[in-house]
Amino acid sequence: MATATRLEQMNATEAKNCFGDLLEKASNNVAVSLMKHGKPAAYVISPALYELVRHRFKAGQGPLDRLEREFNELIARMQTPESVDTAKSLMTVDTADLRQRVRQRRRGRHA
Repeated sequence: MATATRLEQMNATEAKNCFGDLLEKASNNVAVSLMKHGKPAAYVISPALYELVRHRFKAGQGPLDRLEREFNELIARMQTPESVDTAKSLMTVDTADLRQRVRQRRRGRHA
């Protein structure tokens, strides 16, 4: 299994001026974080590490993939005709009724 042996940082100017060194590091399993304004802007990694990441992402093996599947299943279970009708009824607001309830609440607080 390909993994980076370490992570180094390099600013964009340094990466441009020392591009050969950057490629050498990546080919020796050193992941390089390219920094811009003090924050990571990109990573340079070896082809083997890239393929590993790509395979895991594509295969849906990560913890976020599992959470996404669980979330989508939960949403699907919630989409019954009854729950959809209930949600729709919550979206229709009778503004006159709402105003009356607000007035009643305000009177109750000041009384």
